[in-house]
Amino acid sequence: MKLKKLQLAEERTATIERDNRILLEKMSTIMRTNSSLDNRNNYVGHSLNQEKRRRELLRVSRENSTMLKRIVDRKPEFNQNDWSTSWSRNLSYLDNISKYELDWNDSKPSSRQMHSRQQSSRRAASAPRASYRE
Repeated sequence: MKLKKLQLAEERTATIERDNRILLEKMSTIMRTNSSLDNRNNYVGHSLNQEKRRRELLRVSRENSTMLKRIVDRKPEFNQNDWSTSWSRNLSYLDNISKYELDWNDSKPSSRQMHSRQQSSRRAASAPRASYRE
C-alpha cells in the first residue's frame, strides 16, 4: 500500500517538473527573441456600478420632470386680487390702531403712507359736511 502511494507521488512530482521545464523553455524563448507578443496591460478600470448609477439617475430625472409638470400644471390656490385687497385692508387696520406713523423716519413716502393718505382723503371726502345757512 505504501509503495503504491509513493509511486503515485513520484509520478505526480515528475509530471509537475516536466510541465515546469516546458514552461521555463517557453519563457526563455520569449525573452531571447523580440516576439510580437503584446504583454502590456491596457485595462482601464471602471466602476462596476456605473450602469446601475446611470439608470438610477435617469429614474430620478424622470420623477423630477413629472413632479415639475404637476407643479406647473397646478392651478394657483390664491387669487392675487383678493390677496392685494386683503393686504390693503390690513394696512388700513394697522393705520387705524397705530399711535404714530410707522414710517415716520423714511424721507420718501412709502406705498403704505401713500395708501394711508389716500384712505384719509377718501374718509374726509365721504364724511358728512355740516352746512350752515344763514
